[in-house]
Amino acid sequence: MSRQRGWSRGPAFVKTLMGALLWSAMSVNATAQAPYRVVSQFDGPGFPNGAHPASKLSRGPDGALWGVTPVGGLGADGNGVVFKIDPTGEVSTVARFVRDAGPSQPTSPLVFDGDGNAYGTAQGLSGSDALFKLDPDGGLSILADLPRGTLGNIVRTGDGSFFGVTYAGGESSLGGVYRVDAAGLVELLHSFNGTDGVYPSDGLILASDGNLYGTTAGDGVLSLGSVYRVSPEGAFTLLHSFQADGGGVRPAAGVVQGVDGDLYGVTIAGGSNGLG
Repeated sequence: MSRQRGWSRGPAFVKTLMGALLWSAMSVNATAQAPYRVVSQFDGPGFPNGAHPASKLSRGPDGALWGVTPVGGLGADGNGVVFKIDPTGEVSTVARFVRDAGPSQPTSPLVFDGDGNAYGTAQGLSGSDALFKLDPDGGLSILADLPRGTLGNIVRTGDGSFFGVTYAGGESSLGGVYRVDAAGLVELLHSFNGTDGVYPSDGLILASDGNLYGTTAGDGVLSLGSVYRVSPEGAFTLLHSFQADGGGVRPAAGVVQGVDGDLYGVTIAGGSNGLG
């Protein structure tokens, strides 16, 4: 099975994986009838253990898989939960978000520090989004108010800073990249202006070169999407603008870094068959 290499620029290059490759991998799994089971279901009056999880799971320092739900927890006052699945498959609720009492409706996958604290994004108390902290004892607190429209995962670096994106907002209301330092100071590192991308597709990754990489759903050339790099200090580089040339258009998710150091991603359209 072959793979198509899309383009190369800068210290790392992105390879677009065509839809045929992904669908074949899924077919192999289906043919082999890989084991599948439901570990837990969110149910019960008032959704005491949460409902409608919509973000990825994260592996915690305890080996468990951690996740969030934006609703449920405490009946009418419930605004989401943090839950975890331990290595034996047991599911437990770690924390419940309470309406008008702190952060609520968590939306991002969690990240962890070396002390067992978890961090994520949620709605704040002032109408903005918020960066929150969950301590090992289950206490929830707001570390910083964020711009509205935070999207996808956040990245935590070794100096205690956090990086993320907003779907809209920024100086042109087309999205931006932000940083929260260890003291809770929020800084807008980059505002998309239409020529360097618009509307980020997903959160960022921290690559092995120490830079952050992400994608946008559109850009100012043909509005078919882009891949960009931003340094922790805010230096921005547009790496690639997708073109209608058979190599895929409109990335709907971010990128990941492979063991070879290259970046990989998918597009929802384009390709030789127009299917991504």
